Amino acid sequence: MEDSITGRAASSYTEFLKNNAKSLRSNHKQTLVSYIFPAERIDLFERINDLCKKQEILYYSEKPSENVFFFGINSILTFTEKGDKRFSSLEKKIKETGENFISNRRDYEKLTVPLFMGGMKFTVEHSDENWKDFEDSVWFIPELLYLKNQENFYFVFNAFITIRTSSDSLISRLESALRLFTAQVTAEKEKDLRILKKSGNEPKDKKKWKNQLNNVLEKISEGELKKIVLSRKIELIFTTDISVEPILRNLKINYPECTVFLFHNGKSSFIGASPETLARINGSELNLEILAGSADRGVDSSEDLKIETESLKSEKNLREHEIVVEYIRECLTKSVDEIEISKPSVKKLINIQHLKSAVRLNLNEHNSFINLIGKIHPTPAVCGLPADTALNLIKKTENHQRGLYAGLTGWFNLNNEGEIVLAIRSALASGNKLIAYAGCGIVDGSNPDNEYEETELKLKPFLSIFNNES
Repeated sequence: MEDSITGRAASSYTEFLKNNAKSLRSNHKQTLVSYIFPAERIDLFERINDLCKKQEILYYSEKPSENVFFFGINSILTFTEKGDKRFSSLEKKIKETGENFISNRRDYEKLTVPLFMGGMKFTVEHSDENWKDFEDSVWFIPELLYLKNQENFYFVFNAFITIRTSSDSLISRLESALRLFTAQVTAEKEKDLRILKKSGNEPKDKKKWKNQLNNVLEKISEGELKKIVLSRKIELIFTTDISVEPILRNLKINYPECTVFLFHNGKSSFIGASPETLARINGSELNLEILAGSADRGVDSSEDLKIETESLKSEKNLREHEIVVEYIRECLTKSVDEIEISKPSVKKLINIQHLKSAVRLNLNEHNSFINLIGKIHPTPAVCGLPADTALNLIKKTENHQRGLYAGLTGWFNLNNEGEIVLAIRSALASGNKLIAYAGCGIVDGSNPDNEYEETELKLKPFLSIFNNES
């Protein structure tokens, strides 16, 4: 299979370069060239641990319920940003990158192809030891992208080309990248992965959590803020290094309606199954999803329906949800002509259900995808309201840095297509350590015991993998 794939790819890519030789020669600056070609089905998971060891940076995203995924390796261009200007700086660099761009996208008009992928931290911060491999904002263009759309598979080879770049060198790079996906894989021996140490869920931790919540509830009752989202972390130390493959398989099987993602950089892997798409753009149409207000699942369909009905009538849940809705409306009203926001419904996951509202709007020429996301992040769904007050209180109250947790992750391209999800239901793996994060929204009427149980539900996607829980 390896020879057939690389041979066909080299031949078709050579033809593509010949057809575009005049355009490439006429440009004295470097040109970003993106070449799409058909691929065969490849088992990514059997080689994903090996790729994490060999690649400095890679990104995987899958929406199992929509039968799509993409997987990018090896950066040809990385944008890293620090500080409050990270959105505007990113937007400027994207525009500059797109000034000289050639692709055979016309041959695949119905195919959505990511170009940039990565993420942004919850807020700008000085990285601690856990998050040292990630800057405040990291986005990259992969050299090779493997993607699935329904039942079809494709490769995308990206390269920067100048008038001095030889075709032979490009073909060599393409073949080298393809070998990472097509070479024979030696099965890894199953590891004896046992937990040596677990911290963050002792009775003292619960007591501390309740004290923190009571303190913020006082501030809410005094009118200092309307809502705040506080998070916990659970840290696991294992007998041996962690493999990302079984975690991804578990998340894919159990959370098909979520966006399963892996963002690997350096020696760290950020993994998650986000239920919440912050924003998805296709042309000028932008769709946002609001999830706020949570409840447990029932033991049977009758109890589940009862919980759903109660959740839709819950004063506390509706207040928490409406805070986010009004924030989004206020942030975007000045930027767009019309906003459509649906009434709350319920989104069900295997372990939890949330109040959900869908938002639809059209971007005008004065607003870009990145610019608009910068206006709304962080939303009250992960931070609070007023945002500055909540953010300052989060930093004073939480004893950990969130890093990418509750931040942004996803992809976009130069054709006004992209999807950014909130990086929740997530964990950071490095060596033999895994840190899982979960948070909950606190409003007037919140009960510390109930909120603690909510974070336990949200931590379950990761902890159940290692605790053999159902």
